[in-house]
Amino acid sequence: MTMTMTARFPVSAFKTIWTGVNHPESIVWDGDRNLLYAGGERGEIYRGDLDNNWQQIADCGTDAFVLGLALDARGDLYVCERGNSRLLRIDSESLEQVELSRGTPSRPMICPNFAAFDVSGRLLVTDSGTWGADDGVVFTLSSHGETSVWSTVPSNFPNGIAFSQDGAFLYVVESAASKVWRIEVREDGSAGARKLVWHVPDTVPDGVTLDAAGDLYISCYTPDSIYVVDMATGESELLLHDWSGQHMQAPTNIAFVGPELDQLASANLCGRHVNVATGLGITGLPLVRPEVER
Repeated sequence: MTMTMTARFPVSAFKTIWTGVNHPESIVWDGDRNLLYAGGERGEIYRGDLDNNWQQIADCGTDAFVLGLALDARGDLYVCERGNSRLLRIDSESLEQVELSRGTPSRPMICPNFAAFDVSGRLLVTDSGTWGADDGVVFTLSSHGETSVWSTVPSNFPNGIAFSQDGAFLYVVESAASKVWRIEVREDGSAGARKLVWHVPDTVPDGVTLDAAGDLYISCYTPDSIYVVDMATGESELLLHDWSGQHMQAPTNIAFVGPELDQLASANLCGRHVNVATGLGITGLPLVRPEVER
């Protein structure tokens, strides 16, 4: 018997825009300046355009490993750094680095993995914990920089996150469980009820983002795939799949990029490149980028 995985688009929709970067985990798009950022496994911070024009602009230090990235309105970069278990901010102009958090006294960060701003200016950060230990949490940093635990579920390696357009829900990847959850954000900002919105066994989902219609895109570290969930129906579809691992090599985080947010970029942790898929006919949801107090 022959079994195939048929995707909506061929993997040839991808083109490589950056080559030579050091196993990038995360990417984030600054649409105000038409700049793409990515991080490397030895603390590198890269910045460039959507052609093969990029440079390393910062180094997060000895034993650093850059995971998730976020941006504020000023263009400053918020860096989840696994090697030293901390959250950093990098000034977009001076490139000065400031340590913002190492968690709380009762729950220090173990593996800060991804960050996203909500409409009130808070920064939510997943801490994946240790694979197999079921000890992950979601932190929140207030607009004044105070760190607290926002939610202890899901806990089985929480990873990529994204807010719905109205900010009423947070989508959270649970990598070790092959699941994505939707968590209610209550009016007071606390975590409410959760609902399972995606579960494909024997996958390792990693990143997540949304399009302007509210549909959900999920990148899988393994197999080399990107799924889309129609949030109106709950139906999941394979969007892109690379059975050969030649184009996508463990796609971790994804982001809609370009002046019209109509291109889908993916970081390839097991490769040394960043890809962009074009011609999808999809427009991404702009990320929240608040003014942050200094």
